[in-house]
Amino acid sequence: MNTKKLTRKHIANIIVCSIILLALIVAFICYVHEPRLIQDTNRKPDISFNGTTFDISAKDFVRIVNEDLDKEGLSLISEDYAKDQYGNTVENEKGEEFDFDLVEYTCPINKILELHLFSIPELGDGIAVIQLQSRKTEALTTKQTEQNEAYYRIICDNVEPRFNSEKFNTHIGYHNSCKLDDLLFYYNSTDESLDGEPEHNLYIYGIQQKDLSDKYPLF
Repeated sequence: MNTKKLTRKHIANIIVCSIILLALIVAFICYVHEPRLIQDTNRKPDISFNGTTFDISAKDFVRIVNEDLDKEGLSLISEDYAKDQYGNTVENEKGEEFDFDLVEYTCPINKILELHLFSIPELGDGIAVIQLQSRKTEALTTKQTEQNEAYYRIICDNVEPRFNSEKFNTHIGYHNSCKLDDLLFYYNSTDESLDGEPEHNLYIYGIQQKDLSDKYPLF
């Protein structure tokens, strides 16, 4: 009986060790192949972040980014943007509902790409969320994907030069994200259906405070 118990114990230990070893192998492979998203640079961001929002107006944001877009020969973001303000009711983690206002600036770039800047008045006058939104009924072509990523790269360079957006993979699955200090850089894609419009694909390249979605689950 003692031998039988010892054998079962050995088998259990082998299983546990095998699981741990497998986990270590997977972690090592991920580490080796994970792109290095943080790069060493002494350059300061042109658009400052105070830990909650970006200290800039929509007008100045577009102006600063357009300066770099112009240098790279890309189409400029329209300065003739739409501004909408509306109230929202959301539910927090405790199941309690609360209201907050949201200001959205929609800045056209081309037929399939727009810059959306969101401000939450109770957080101040700054920009809380930066999103490039690309909509198309079919999948993006390689050229369109590269163009979208070029715009995202320029915005990221202005917000946080240490973030290496060129190595940020927007081709795996439908969601990817990276946290750098208090900032969250993310990409996701989904199906969207708006009233009076055919269903299309929505691709979002975003930047915001890393915990913002916990309180404001719209994002």
